[in-house]
Amino acid sequence: MTTEQREKRQIGDNRNFSVNKEVKSLSLSLSPLICSSTTRREKNRREEYIYIGNRNFWTLIPYYSGSWIWRKLCKLRSVARPFVVCEIGSGMTASFWQDNWTGLGPLIDLTGPTGPQVIGLPLKAVGNMRECVDDDVFLWKTDHHPPSCLFSSLKTWLALNPLDNPVAWHKSVWFKDRIPKHAFICWVVAWNRLHTRDRLTSWGLSVSPFCVLCNACHESRDHLFFECVFSQEVWMFFTSRANLTPPSSFMASLLWIKTVSRDSNLSLILKLIFQADIYLLWKERNSQIHSSTTRPPASIIRDIYVMLRARLDPLSRIQLAAAPGSSLLSTWFRFFG
Repeated sequence: MTTEQREKRQIGDNRNFSVNKEVKSLSLSLSPLICSSTTRREKNRREEYIYIGNRNFWTLIPYYSGSWIWRKLCKLRSVARPFVVCEIGSGMTASFWQDNWTGLGPLIDLTGPTGPQVIGLPLKAVGNMRECVDDDVFLWKTDHHPPSCLFSSLKTWLALNPLDNPVAWHKSVWFKDRIPKHAFICWVVAWNRLHTRDRLTSWGLSVSPFCVLCNACHESRDHLFFECVFSQEVWMFFTSRANLTPPSSFMASLLWIKTVSRDSNLSLILKLIFQADIYLLWKERNSQIHSSTTRPPASIIRDIYVMLRARLDPLSRIQLAAAPGSSLLSTWFRFFG
């Protein structure tokens, strides 16, 4: 079997992971290494994988005649290498210099390129390091977790992409029973990633800086939500019926809506109204630009009514244990008619 055929066969043996492209690629390239079987056939397969021809997997330069995906996987070796550790058995397959069998990383990284010459062991050295009949086992280790023969996409993803501290407003966006498309737009607005006209002009585009909805002020995120007289009329229509006075800026409103009421029903309803308002205002803004059709704030309010009642009806049916008059729909009609 030629080197190219062995390379292609290894690519075909690994297909069953699906997370992020990077994690998926790591799993595809290294899952044959992470096994604990002691059969001679599987040992030979690992030897063929690590030593492609007479080359070491970690240091080989892929042939240009190899497949595109094989060359891409080889580029991820520097990312994957810290995760792979070797549990020494017979020592027949572990590379003395290239594999991490000490827990300190590859010895060649500790000693430098002159290490083999100083110690007197060739770079390709393998051999019986101790008396043992079991094969060497290659394991996957992520962060503080112990080495395992199982590949975890979740743990690998978290090791490559550590979680940041949650933002203060996350519960205002990703709350239970939200409407997904409304929550997504609200999340985009929270990061100020909508293509509002202030951002378009900052990119050098020749567009009018004025707000499409009111034509009175320059358009920005904070102006659209909810300093604009158009959007303010919609938002205040609902908050006034709940006897509430929200902040005028978007970020202040986003934090305010998180703890807007001790009544859990009213709190959920106001969060849904808040996101529906943002979604429909942005939709109306785009509609006026692209189709030259305009609607008054009353039409947006009417659409919010329709959306909210359609959302609250099935949620109210789930509240089987709710006392009479304490369902979501009852709260809706009590405050908003």
